[in-house]
Amino acid sequence: MAKRYWTFLNLKKKQSANLAEAFAACSTPASIDSAWYSDSGATSHMINDPEGVDIPAVYSANERVMVGNGQSLSISHTGSVSTLVPNSPLLLSNFFVVPSITKKLISISQLTKDNNCWVIFFYSSFTIQNRVTGVVLGVGKCENGLYVLQQQHHALGSIVSSNKLRVSAHLWHARLSHPSFRSIDSLTKSGFIFCSDKLIGLDSSLCVGCNLGKSHRLPFSLNNTRCDLPFDRLQYDLWGPSCVCSTIGFQYYAVLIDDYTRFSWFFPLKHKSDFFDTFVNFQ
Repeated sequence: MAKRYWTFLNLKKKQSANLAEAFAACSTPASIDSAWYSDSGATSHMINDPEGVDIPAVYSANERVMVGNGQSLSISHTGSVSTLVPNSPLLLSNFFVVPSITKKLISISQLTKDNNCWVIFFYSSFTIQNRVTGVVLGVGKCENGLYVLQQQHHALGSIVSSNKLRVSAHLWHARLSHPSFRSIDSLTKSGFIFCSDKLIGLDSSLCVGCNLGKSHRLPFSLNNTRCDLPFDRLQYDLWGPSCVCSTIGFQYYAVLIDDYTRFSWFFPLKHKSDFFDTFVNFQ
């Protein structure tokens, strides 16, 4: 027990030293920047300047913002931000203007609730993605352990508008599971995708995958040779069983074709084994 207690004391001393350094690092006044920091612990979006929200309204309620060290901060205004960056599809509502804070915070819970999206965090970046369509609505990066959205970097701009995604129509055709080029043209005119070439004259029949995937059977090779006399060669086909029997119990049929005259004979069969006797009698 003495050994465990000694180890516990050393651990507490290290933790106290680290905690003091953390408070010392935070005690210096932080400069106000234009970056937006995603916060999974915030219940609402927060900003320190009422000019940063659309149509700010004076906050008259008694609620206050509780921060991590237990201190409560006053709220001066409320509002929303319709366009955080140009061409942004995201809606940011329920903003609290808190003059005492030095960082602008985006509430992850409020963001996912208002936009029906999810946020995927990686070690160096994060992605905001629509839950229904899967479209990427925004991206950000991790700087010094914080997930940051830079307003001037168009972090929340629609990624499909990037010139890097201006690829050929055939590549879009393959990426979107081989739809018709009429669908590709409709998506291009609607602004969802951008093609580097013109769609005029393009046909999905040029796609090898479409030809192989949509074919119902292998093609027959052309044969222009014919026999010189009737009955030199016979071609036959045995089909069955049918899911519905005929009125007298036939489930199979056999078709025999003369190669020279193309004359055909049709024989209904009750059993598949009846074909042998039928062929012997025909011969």
